[in-house]
Amino acid sequence: IKKKLKLPILAKDFFIDPYQVSYSKSFGCDCVLIILAALSEKQADEIFDWLNESDPYFLVFLKFVSYGFLRPIEVCRLKVGDINFDEKTLTVRAKNKALKTKTIPNLLLAEIEFLRKEKKEHWIFTPEGVGSSDTTEKNRRDYFSKQFLKVKKKLNLEVNYTMYSFRHTFTTKV
Repeated sequence: IKKKLKLPILAKDFFIDPYQVSYSKSFGCDCVLIILAALSEKQADEIFDWLNESDPYFLVFLKFVSYGFLRPIEVCRLKVGDINFDEKTLTVRAKNKALKTKTIPNLLLAEIEFLRKEKKEHWIFTPEGVGSSDTTEKNRRDYFSKQFLKVKKKLNLEVNYTMYSFRHTFTTKV
């Protein structure tokens, strides 16, 4: 690939051994992405358990981030009509292109069955819950960011851990 495209090659993987860095280099990679803010399975379970008790709505939000491999802002843009339950897909207004379609993992699909009864034009995530809202996209994002800060404080997560980090942490649950 590198010889034909003459572009830098990034190795994006879960690196658990220093050998993987030199192994990536042997395949022509110019750099590697190392995720430093990963949680142990025990920590991930603690977060899930605590949120299941204290804020199940925010837990569903985090599951969209982690199981759907979505950015938090992309989750804030979701409407009920973006879900195709029959095809198990989700249409997302993404950062880098107008729309993208993602397969909804069965684990997440079971969690969102309740949305079938909602109006298609309703936002899935607002500070008030599922429904219509005058809240801007930025305000919805800020609300869920504040929810995450509460989780971070309550569970003593390290300072570099972000909501986006859940994409990497909870892949073990899928």
